[in-house]
Amino acid sequence: VCSSDLCLILPTLSACSDKSEPFVMSYGTYGITEKQYTYWLSYYKTTFYSALEDYAQTGEEYTEQFWLTETDEGVLWELTRIKAEDYMKKLVVSLYLFDHYGLDDIEGAREQIKISVDECIADDIAALGARSRLNEALSAYKMNISDLEDMYRIEIKRSMLEEYLYGSGGKTPLTDEDKEAYYNETYARVKHILINTVDKYVLDDEG
Repeated sequence: VCSSDLCLILPTLSACSDKSEPFVMSYGTYGITEKQYTYWLSYYKTTFYSALEDYAQTGEEYTEQFWLTETDEGVLWELTRIKAEDYMKKLVVSLYLFDHYGLDDIEGAREQIKISVDECIADDIAALGARSRLNEALSAYKMNISDLEDMYRIEIKRSMLEEYLYGSGGKTPLTDEDKEAYYNETYARVKHILINTVDKYVLDDEG
């Protein structure tokens, strides 16, 4: 989400709060706490590493040394951190805009959010096998399931805001010209040749 409102607000984000749990970045009364920041940053790092690993581009094990790798655009850790923080800033602004447009008051909105959060938590519990295991995994970030529900709620509100602004019949729907411009600016075509040096096929006398 990067509406004109959001783009104007982003530069004013600060890093303070009078909440009992301080924000590491905030806009007014909306913000991201330290444990939310740690979780989302870790998620970004893991997702990025997994993407590289899928294409055998990591070159080494998942260690802190890996994140010190120099690239043409800078140190890998710094690039990842900047991307993650940009995402979190947009989440903060989305929370503000969600309330600014009164989306929480739309009929069925709160129920929709609750259903979506419950589904996400249920999927996580199913993946780990038990609610206690999910809580155990979250404890590494000093979080519990209640904290995770808060984070899912933030992301769901961002999605609802995006639909409200740019969806079909939205406040500022995307035009064909917008889509064409985005396509021309960001399109990239890549071809890969995969050479398999691990799997060996068993051949008969005829090859």
